[in-house]
Parts: sequence; structure tokens; C-alpha cells
Amino acid sequence: MGGPGGMGMGLGNSRGWGTSLAALNNAQIHSPHPELRQLAAAMVRIQAEEIQEMERCYRLWYPATTKG
Repeated sequence: MGGPGGMGMGLGNSRGWGTSLAALNNAQIHSPHPELRQLAAAMVRIQAEEIQEMERCYRLWYPATTKG
């Protein structure tokens, strides 16, 4: 997602984001350290909110590309 073209592709194909969230979920579940589990949980929550906000903005800014 490096640059304006990457952003559109990222929003159209959120596999990159899903992979990163999946890795954080895995750390949250499997880490023996409670501090790391709490940090991973917070990161998953915050990143999910940020993704939703970016998708909302993208739909507002580029409505022609999101209709389908």
C-alpha cells in the first residue's frame, strides 16, 4: 500500500490487512505473555476501526469505483 494506487488496490483487496490482523489474533491467542496478548487485542481493535473508516472514506471519495 505504498502510494495512492496502492491504497485503492488495498481497499479493493483487503487480504493484506486480513493477514496482518490474523497475525495479531494469533499473537493474542498464543503468546505466553499477558502484556503482549493485551497489546495484540488493542491493535486488532484499533486497526479494524481504522480499516472501516478508510473504507467509508474511500466509498465517499470514489463512489464510481465502489458500485457493483
